[in-house]
Amino acid sequence: DVRLPEALTAKPARAFSTVGSDAAREIPVQIDPSEGVANARLTLVVPQPVRKGQVARIVVYLGLPAPPAPLPESVATNDGPKGMKWIENDKVRLLLGPEGGHVYRWEVKARENRDLTMPGESGWAGFSDIHSHRSVEHRIECLARGPALVRYRLSASDGLAKTVSLFAGCSWMEVVLDDPATHYWEFDDPRNFAADGPTPGNYLFSDGSGGAVAKQADGVAGQVERPGTYWGVKFNEDRLALGMATPEVAALHHVAPGAGAGGVGIEASGPVGHFVTFAGVLEAEPAETMNGLCRTLDFRKQPEVVLYATEPRQ
Repeated sequence: DVRLPEALTAKPARAFSTVGSDAAREIPVQIDPSEGVANARLTLVVPQPVRKGQVARIVVYLGLPAPPAPLPESVATNDGPKGMKWIENDKVRLLLGPEGGHVYRWEVKARENRDLTMPGESGWAGFSDIHSHRSVEHRIECLARGPALVRYRLSASDGLAKTVSLFAGCSWMEVVLDDPATHYWEFDDPRNFAADGPTPGNYLFSDGSGGAVAKQADGVAGQVERPGTYWGVKFNEDRLALGMATPEVAALHHVAPGAGAGGVGIEASGPVGHFVTFAGVLEAEPAETMNGLCRTLDFRKQPEVVLYATEPRQ
């Protein structure tokens, strides 16, 4: 959150980032309203890793007379059917629904818009399932509309709320719960990774244990669980992957073949309030991808940010 001249808080911006000795590149940026001493929330997405000891230098140009052309990786949102909301960037397209606050579609663009979720728009189908609120209607409120970040808050009538975020250029979403859960699942289509499906896969946990994903026919008995782990992921030879991380909490992670047995999730775990779900095409090895998400998104290990002066245009 930053303090800007009021005239700049509602105007478009552009941003450029330099990491280490790399050439400067334009990055997604947006300004959203904020309350309190700061009157603006500045969101930027630096696409390349910033290693320990490295510095990302970012220059933001404020008060543009018109919005710049969207960058290819930009994220946006629009209305979907039945009160749902589409969220989309260059990698994935999600359909967010009020029932259960579920993600009922997760389409991977690099695989011909393949939907990874278990088909359906009610009950346990889809991603971001909290068992106790599976069929509860949620009020959907948009907090940020892109192009760097789309963020929705989904609130149940009993007060439980989740905040769902999708950033520009990312194949993962971040979910933060107001009240931590012990049971949270992503239910995917067994055709993605199950041993008796067309593209059988393997699984891996953060402690290094792994193996072949079970058959759909095995049902709940095909679940594999590992206590004290930070993530579980399953993947196939096509480099398609579905993984869940709990960056701050060593939880009881599960991997299952899909459908009603579940895909990836936690169950009978210690409470967790922060989840990161990767669902898309791997650009690195599974462990590197999941460990990178944990390092980047761990609330306990925020990067140091130095805000320099706002300079008026000469």
